[in-house]
Amino acid sequence: MNKKTYLLVGVNAKYIHTSLSVRTLYAYVNDASLSWCEYTINEDAGGVCADIYGRGAGVVLFSCYIWNIEFIIKTARRLKQVSPDTTIIFGGPEVSYSDEEYMERYDFIDAVIRGEGEETLRRIVETGTLNHRGVTYRNGDNKIIYCPQRDVIDDLSSVPFPYTEEDIERNKDKLIYYESSRGCPFGCAYCLSSADKLLRFRSLELVFKELDFFIEHNVKIVKFTDRTFNADKKRACEIIRFLISRKPETTFHFEAAADLITPEMLTLLKTAPKGLFQLEIGVQSTNEKTLAAINRKADIKRIASVVREIGACGNIHTHLDLIAGLPYEDYKSFKKSFNDVFNMRPDVIQLGFLKLLSGTEIKKEPAVYTSEPPYEVLKTPYISYAELMDLKRVEDIVEKYYNSAAFKRSVNELIGLFPSPFDFFDALAEFYAQNGLDRIGISRDSLYAILLDFAGTLNAESASGLSGTIKSKGTLNPGYFKELLLADYLENNKPRTPSWAAREPVTKERFDILTENFIAKNLPEYAGMSAKEIIKRVHFERFYYPERIMLFDNAGKRIIEVKKENDNI
Repeated sequence: MNKKTYLLVGVNAKYIHTSLSVRTLYAYVNDASLSWCEYTINEDAGGVCADIYGRGAGVVLFSCYIWNIEFIIKTARRLKQVSPDTTIIFGGPEVSYSDEEYMERYDFIDAVIRGEGEETLRRIVETGTLNHRGVTYRNGDNKIIYCPQRDVIDDLSSVPFPYTEEDIERNKDKLIYYESSRGCPFGCAYCLSSADKLLRFRSLELVFKELDFFIEHNVKIVKFTDRTFNADKKRACEIIRFLISRKPETTFHFEAAADLITPEMLTLLKTAPKGLFQLEIGVQSTNEKTLAAINRKADIKRIASVVREIGACGNIHTHLDLIAGLPYEDYKSFKKSFNDVFNMRPDVIQLGFLKLLSGTEIKKEPAVYTSEPPYEVLKTPYISYAELMDLKRVEDIVEKYYNSAAFKRSVNELIGLFPSPFDFFDALAEFYAQNGLDRIGISRDSLYAILLDFAGTLNAESASGLSGTIKSKGTLNPGYFKELLLADYLENNKPRTPSWAAREPVTKERFDILTENFIAKNLPEYAGMSAKEIIKRVHFERFYYPERIMLFDNAGKRIIEVKKENDNI
């Protein structure tokens, strides 16, 4: 195998993603015989195979995760068919704890690199052999050989920075991943990171230098892969303080434990410029028995307080995670967890479903799950398949109508008619299902019309035509609601009056409004333009609750309200 060329293959979930693993391995090994490439799961496997084949590598190594393993298997199988002498090696979290199982099932896999792959790959490339710690491989008799485990890298600062000038310039508008620490001090039963409790940090000197590299190249967004960014609170504060001092255009995304956010850290976060930070917080459940069962210690009251306080500042995008299918979490309990998280008012609620991964403690729990990746739970002793499918529909509605941030006024109004936020999303999901809308693609414009139709089914007593368990708390003023929906539409889409909101157009009043003083105060960048030119750029809409005209300037992301009684129109 010596003197061969080696090709690292990364397969991303989306075009906007980048593969940190193949870049890191390439930088660490630093050998002329090694190269790398990356694709996405949305490409044609045949085309990807042809491209890999055309590169002529003697050894091809795939970086495997639950979300790309099926694509990789399809590609690698075809590659072995057309090039049987090519050595195919799998690595990554998906195969590290199921190495022999994968090799027994797929005879085209010649070896699996288990765990951290940097040092193992370096030895393979240097020697041209597979008999090294951290490798499971086939010998000449096709027997599967398991080599002892390799220790993890103690000094994370010894791993070279994986990005080059050329690479970052080509990909700076994509999502760039960055690793400042490895391991996790916590032992969450559902997470593979719990298998690596040795927490290791990159030196702050290197971290600051590398973050400056991203900032200087105007990278759009950098996502830290650190499992718990603020596990070392003092270190996290230093990084936050450093980034604030740089005043970059780049956005930085962290996964953090909200109950570990200290008063000092909270004060720092409040001073951050809007858009500098995104904060992802894994709540997973607010059921204390569930949290204990998954070895997760969490101060829910502290989490809620921190998230609300950050949200009140309006400068940091917050993303909270929930997991359905956990032990002791039945449908009623999950509903409570959802409402608890919703009432923290994050920008995004990620409603996920438990994955039973090899190497995790929770894999031992009694549950039915898909036999193929991503090994998602189908039912447990606590929640049925039908209930999980209901939650799938709720997840879709939450994504469409809450996480999109395009229905803030209208959704808040409707939520007030239901006993809880979950009841609203559940009722809307049921409305979608009853009308066959959950099985077809829905355009952005249609989402508004559907929500208007749904609102039309509501009255003071119940959600008409929906489950009798859904009770509304009050009446809905149809005209007022339509205007809330219209304002949402105009703010978040190309301004034009949609057909469902037809009303008397604003014509003559536009010229009365666009006085020199009004333009100077509200539209200063349009100063010197004629009213006709401004009208091409700004949408005018008439509202009646109360009576007023509103201007929507999407170029400047502004909404300007003109009240009839105050402006003589």
